[in-house]
Amino acid sequence: MRRTVAQAPPQVAAQKQDYVLGDVLNIPNLITVLGYGAGAAWALGGPWWLAAFSIIADEADHHVAKLLGDDAHIQAKLDGAVDVAMVGLALQRMRAPVFAFPVATAGQVAMIQNNWKLPVGSPRSLLMAIALLQQAANSKEE
Repeated sequence: MRRTVAQAPPQVAAQKQDYVLGDVLNIPNLITVLGYGAGAAWALGGPWWLAAFSIIADEADHHVAKLLGDDAHIQAKLDGAVDVAMVGLALQRMRAPVFAFPVATAGQVAMIQNNWKLPVGSPRSLLMAIALLQQAANSKEE
Protein backbone atom coordinates (compact mmCIF):
# COMPACT_ATOMS: atom_id res chain seq x y z
CA MET A 1 0.00 0.00 0.00
CA ARG A 2 1.32 3.44 -0.97
CA ARG A 3 1.63 6.16 1.65
CA THR A 4 0.82 9.81 0.97
CA VAL A 5 2.39 12.73 2.79
CA ALA A 6 -0.71 12.96 5.00
CA GLN A 7 -0.21 9.31 6.04
CA ALA A 8 3.52 9.60 6.58
CA PRO A 9 4.91 9.44 10.12
CA PRO A 10 5.00 12.90 11.77
CA GLN A 11 8.79 13.26 11.48
CA VAL A 12 8.67 12.59 7.70
CA ALA A 13 5.79 15.05 7.20
CA ALA A 14 7.69 17.67 9.23
CA GLN A 15 10.81 17.16 7.08
CA LYS A 16 8.75 17.60 3.90
CA GLN A 17 7.23 20.82 5.28
CA ASP A 18 10.68 22.20 6.21
CA TYR A 19 11.91 21.47 2.69
CA VAL A 20 9.02 23.39 1.16
CA LEU A 21 9.44 26.33 3.53
CA GLY A 22 13.16 26.41 2.77
CA ASP A 23 12.38 26.69 -0.93
CA VAL A 24 9.93 29.54 -0.42
CA LEU A 25 11.56 31.52 2.39
CA ASN A 26 14.92 32.46 0.92
CA ILE A 27 16.90 35.55 -0.08
CA PRO A 28 16.05 35.51 -3.83
CA ASN A 29 12.32 35.31 -3.08
CA LEU A 30 12.66 38.09 -0.51
CA ILE A 31 14.30 40.25 -3.20
CA THR A 32 11.43 39.43 -5.59
CA VAL A 33 8.75 40.32 -3.02
CA LEU A 34 10.51 43.55 -2.00
CA GLY A 35 10.81 44.51 -5.66
CA TYR A 36 7.12 43.79 -6.17
CA GLY A 37 6.18 45.92 -3.16
CA ALA A 38 8.34 48.80 -4.38
CA GLY A 39 6.94 48.54 -7.91
CA ALA A 40 3.36 48.41 -6.65
CA ALA A 41 3.96 51.45 -4.44
CA TRP A 42 5.41 53.32 -7.44
CA ALA A 43 2.47 52.31 -9.65
CA LEU A 44 0.08 53.73 -7.07
CA GLY A 45 1.80 57.13 -7.26
CA GLY A 46 5.08 56.66 -5.39
CA PRO A 47 8.38 58.32 -6.29
CA TRP A 48 10.56 57.24 -9.23
CA TRP A 49 13.19 55.56 -7.07
CA LEU A 50 10.70 52.85 -6.08
CA ALA A 51 10.42 51.86 -9.75
CA ALA A 52 14.21 51.93 -10.08
CA PHE A 53 14.56 49.64 -7.04
CA SER A 54 11.91 47.29 -8.48
CA ILE A 55 13.75 47.08 -11.82
CA ILE A 56 17.05 46.33 -10.05
CA ALA A 57 15.38 43.70 -7.84
CA ASP A 58 13.83 42.07 -10.92
CA GLU A 59 17.26 41.67 -12.46
CA ALA A 60 19.04 40.70 -9.23
CA ASP A 61 16.75 37.99 -7.84
CA HIS A 62 17.63 35.21 -10.27
CA HIS A 63 21.34 36.11 -10.20
CA VAL A 64 21.33 35.82 -6.40
CA ALA A 65 19.45 32.49 -6.65
CA LYS A 66 22.13 31.11 -8.98
CA LEU A 67 24.92 32.45 -6.79
CA LEU A 68 23.44 30.83 -3.66
CA GLY A 69 22.55 27.60 -5.47
CA ASP A 70 18.87 27.88 -4.49
CA ASP A 71 16.22 25.86 -6.27
CA ALA A 72 15.26 28.12 -9.14
CA HIS A 73 11.92 26.40 -9.87
CA ILE A 74 9.86 28.10 -7.15
CA GLN A 75 11.75 31.37 -7.58
CA ALA A 76 11.00 31.37 -11.32
CA LYS A 77 7.28 30.78 -10.67
CA LEU A 78 7.15 33.61 -8.14
CA ASP A 79 9.12 35.94 -10.42
CA GLY A 80 6.81 35.13 -13.35
CA ALA A 81 3.70 35.87 -11.29
CA VAL A 82 5.19 39.15 -10.07
CA ASP A 83 6.17 40.09 -13.63
CA VAL A 84 2.59 39.54 -14.87
CA ALA A 85 1.17 41.67 -12.04
CA MET A 86 3.78 44.41 -12.48
CA VAL A 87 3.18 44.71 -16.22
CA GLY A 88 -0.46 45.51 -15.43
CA LEU A 89 0.55 48.02 -12.77
CA ALA A 90 3.11 49.67 -15.05
CA LEU A 91 0.48 49.97 -17.79
CA GLN A 92 -1.87 51.55 -15.26
CA ARG A 93 0.81 54.07 -14.28
CA MET A 94 1.34 54.86 -17.97
CA ARG A 95 -2.43 55.34 -18.38
CA ALA A 96 -2.46 52.75 -21.17
CA PRO A 97 -5.76 51.96 -22.89
CA VAL A 98 -7.81 49.18 -21.32
CA PHE A 99 -7.22 46.73 -24.22
CA ALA A 100 -3.48 46.79 -23.45
CA PHE A 101 -3.99 44.87 -20.20
CA PRO A 102 -5.28 41.54 -21.60
CA VAL A 103 -2.85 41.74 -24.52
CA ALA A 104 0.11 42.30 -22.18
CA THR A 105 -1.08 39.58 -19.80
CA ALA A 106 -1.46 37.06 -22.64
CA GLY A 107 2.00 37.99 -23.91
CA GLN A 108 3.55 37.55 -20.47
CA VAL A 109 1.87 34.17 -19.95
CA ALA A 110 3.03 33.01 -23.41
CA MET A 111 6.59 34.08 -22.60
CA ILE A 112 6.53 32.21 -19.29
CA GLN A 113 4.98 29.05 -20.78
CA ASN A 114 7.47 28.93 -23.65
CA ASN A 115 10.44 30.01 -21.50
CA TRP A 116 11.14 33.00 -23.74
CA LYS A 117 13.46 35.56 -22.19
CA LEU A 118 14.71 38.98 -23.14
CA PRO A 119 18.52 39.31 -23.31
CA VAL A 120 18.44 41.64 -20.29
CA GLY A 121 15.65 42.24 -17.84
CA SER A 122 12.02 41.42 -18.44
CA PRO A 123 8.98 43.02 -20.10
CA ARG A 124 8.11 44.30 -16.64
CA SER A 125 11.44 46.11 -16.32
CA LEU A 126 11.21 47.39 -19.87
CA LEU A 127 7.71 48.83 -19.35
CA MET A 128 8.68 50.35 -16.02
CA ALA A 129 11.75 51.99 -17.59
CA ILE A 130 9.59 53.37 -20.42
CA ALA A 131 7.11 54.70 -17.87
CA LEU A 132 9.93 56.39 -15.96
CA LEU A 133 11.23 58.00 -19.14
CA GLN A 134 7.69 59.10 -20.02
CA GLN A 135 7.28 60.54 -16.53
CA ALA A 136 10.59 62.43 -16.80
CA ALA A 137 9.65 63.82 -20.23
CA ASN A 138 6.26 64.95 -18.97
CA SER A 139 7.78 66.67 -15.94
CA LYS A 140 10.25 68.61 -18.16
CA GLU A 141 7.39 69.85 -20.35
CA GLU A 142 5.58 71.33 -17.35
